[in-house]
Amino acid sequence: MDHVSSVECSHSKHGSGTNADEKRACVEDGLREAKFKAIFEPVNYPQDSELRDVFFVSADVGWVAGMTRSDAGEGGMILHTADGGQHWDVQVGDPHSGTRAFEQLYFLDATHGWATEDGDGGLLRTTDGQTWENVSAFSAGKAFVFSTPDVGVYLDGDKIFRSKDGGRSWTQVYACRTRVEVDGWRAKCSAISKASISRRPQIGYATTVNLPINPLASPRPRTAD
Repeated sequence: MDHVSSVECSHSKHGSGTNADEKRACVEDGLREAKFKAIFEPVNYPQDSELRDVFFVSADVGWVAGMTRSDAGEGGMILHTADGGQHWDVQVGDPHSGTRAFEQLYFLDATHGWATEDGDGGLLRTTDGQTWENVSAFSAGKAFVFSTPDVGVYLDGDKIFRSKDGGRSWTQVYACRTRVEVDGWRAKCSAISKASISRRPQIGYATTVNLPINPLASPRPRTAD
C-alpha cells in the first residue's frame, strides 16, 4: 500500500513513531480518518448541457443523461466515458436535435443498463454498454431497479410491476392495501416510495409513504418470490 508510507505520526499521540506498535497505531488512525474524506473535482463536458442523472460502475466507466437545448429542441443524449470523465462520447441522441431529454440511468455492470426518456418516451436498454434500444413504453420519473439483466421492478403509485425479460414487458405483482392501526389510529398506504431487490431476484422490499401522523407505522411490503 503505497499511501501508507506517507502517513506522519504525531509524537504526542504515538510517541516517537519508531517502534512497530506505534507505527501500526499511526497507520490505523490515518486510515480511519481518511476513509471518511473525499475530494470532489469538476469534470466538464464541452457544451452547455443540462445533465439530469449520472451512473458510474467503476472509477473510470460511467454515463450521464440529459439534454442540450437548441433551436431544434431538447437535444436529448446519453454520454459515456471510459476515463473518469476526461472525455465523453455520445451513445444515444444528438445534442443538436429535437430528441427528448433522457432522465434516469441504472446499471448492473459495464454492459447492462437502462435509461428513461422524458415524458412517455420509453425505457431504453443496453446489453453491451454501447448500443441502446427502446424496449417498452415507460414514463420518466417512475422509480425502477433491476437485480439481474432480466428481472426488475418499477413503482407506479400504490402498485409494483415486475419484468422478467429485461424491461420489455411488465406485470403488476402487488397493490398496496395494507392497513395500519397504532393506538386506535387507522390508515392505509396510498403510495409506494422505493423498492429494492436483492441479488437473489426472488427477494425484494418496498417502503410506503403518505401515512400521516405516524410515519414510523409505515408498512414495508416484502416478497419472497
